[in-house]
Amino acid sequence: MHVFSKKMRLTLMSLMLIPTMPFAKEIILDQGYGEEVIVISEDQPFSEVVDYLALNFSENDVMPRKIQMDVYLENDRILMKAASNNNTNRDYNAAWSQNDMEDLTFILGTMAKSSLISIATQRSALKRAGERIDHLHPLRFLEMIFSSEELKAYVSAVRNKSFVWKEFLRGLGGSFEDESKNKNLTSEQLKDFSKRTSIDLTPLMPLIKEKKWKEFVNLLVDHVPRGGDTKRYDM
Repeated sequence: MHVFSKKMRLTLMSLMLIPTMPFAKEIILDQGYGEEVIVISEDQPFSEVVDYLALNFSENDVMPRKIQMDVYLENDRILMKAASNNNTNRDYNAAWSQNDMEDLTFILGTMAKSSLISIATQRSALKRAGERIDHLHPLRFLEMIFSSEELKAYVSAVRNKSFVWKEFLRGLGGSFEDESKNKNLTSEQLKDFSKRTSIDLTPLMPLIKEKKWKEFVNLLVDHVPRGGDTKRYDM
């Protein structure tokens, strides 16, 4: 015999009643950077609302996000809240592979060297590559970038493209937010990252403590040491 919690019973009831009940006029989107309220039509089919939510979260993300959608009943209306859902910690101790490096090189190289139109035509390939490296802890992701002069140059070039950089930070910032919420962004990890990349994180720690991920990544790029022929890969 299965015992369902009240929340589970309500969820099942919601699914049965969805075809005949109106939606609330507002849906709350929580993408890890603060909530955003969007307005929808009460007579929109359920499938259209789901598609709309999926597009809001992922159409511009190079790095894919896992989405959780909670459905509630309130005053004979259906309320939905969509949120980033990453209950499984990314393993910081898992080393990145050559395949990971190739995928990241493809992503950053394409964003750095291609026009916006060209990037748009390659979006499917970029998202597939992003899905393959989504398992990486964000600090490991950055470690890969900072271990390669080519990728250092690419990330600097991407930063000069404001729209592309904004979307890059959106995905990476979301990964940091996920791991922070999961208590998977520790001082030990940060010390190890600093040692591996030869980057002094002391001036960046206030940004980490305040969870200002975009500012942290921007300042981190400024502090990345270059070696050898630093102009070899300049765009």
